[in-house]
Amino acid sequence: PPRSTLFPYTTLFRSIERRLGHSLAEAPLTGEERARIYEVVDVPSQFHGHTPEDERKIVLSARVGFVVLSESRAMILVRSPLLYCGGAGGNCQFWLFERQHGSLKLVLATEGNGFIARDSVHHGVHDLAVAFHVGSGETSFTVYRWSGSAYEPSDCYLAKSDSANPKSPPALRDCPVIPQ
Repeated sequence: PPRSTLFPYTTLFRSIERRLGHSLAEAPLTGEERARIYEVVDVPSQFHGHTPEDERKIVLSARVGFVVLSESRAMILVRSPLLYCGGAGGNCQFWLFERQHGSLKLVLATEGNGFIARDSVHHGVHDLAVAFHVGSGETSFTVYRWSGSAYEPSDCYLAKSDSANPKSPPALRDCPVIPQ
C-alpha cells in the first residue's frame, strides 16, 4: 500500500480521544458486554500494590468508543486507563471488539497512541494503521488487515522526523520485523 496514506498523522493523535467518549463504567453497553471488556482489560500484573476496590475503579475508567469500519460492522474500541499509558510517548493498550451473535469477540489487541482507518478494505472491513511512539521523533505504524474474523498484522513502517528540519516530511523505512 502507498505509504502516503499514513500521513498527515497530526490529526490522528487528536481524533481518537473524541471517539472514546465514555468510561467503561458509563458506556452504553449491556452488563454482559461490560463484563467481557472488564475481563480483557483487567490485567492483574499491572495492578500490583492496588486494593481490589482501587483496581476495579481503575479498570472502569478505561475509555470506550464506537467506530464504524465497514458498512455492516460497528466495533467497540477500548483504551487502557491513562494511569497505565506509557510515559511521554503516550502509548496505551488498545482493544477492538466486534459484536457477534449477542456477545463481544476480541478482534485486535495492540499498543499505540493512535489509529488510522485506511481507505483500503479487506473482506469488507477497513484496514487499520496503529501508531506507536518509539522514541525521539520516531513513530512506527503497523498496518492491520481484516482476515474475515480478526485483524492481523500485515506491514510496518517507521517514520523518523528530522529535528534539524521540522517542516520536512518524516523519512520512512520498513520496520525490521512486523509486530505480532
